[in-house]
Amino acid sequence: MQNNSTSTPHETVFKPFLSHPQTARDFMALHLPLALLATGDLLTRRLTSGSFVEDHLHSMLQAGA
Repeated sequence: MQNNSTSTPHETVFKPFLSHPQTARDFMALHLPLALLATGDLLTRRLTSGSFVEDHLHSMLQAGA
């Protein structure tokens, strides 16, 4: 496995794993609560770049909290 410099170790596994649309759909269908799945259609979801972690929470992620 290549050494990626990420702020959180789980990114090394989940980012590549969930970058495949069908894999991501299957994962979400199996693991998300039904109430959350009901808010949208997994077939219309698309991969976007960027972080959705609010700025003030980044330090918590880096500290492992």
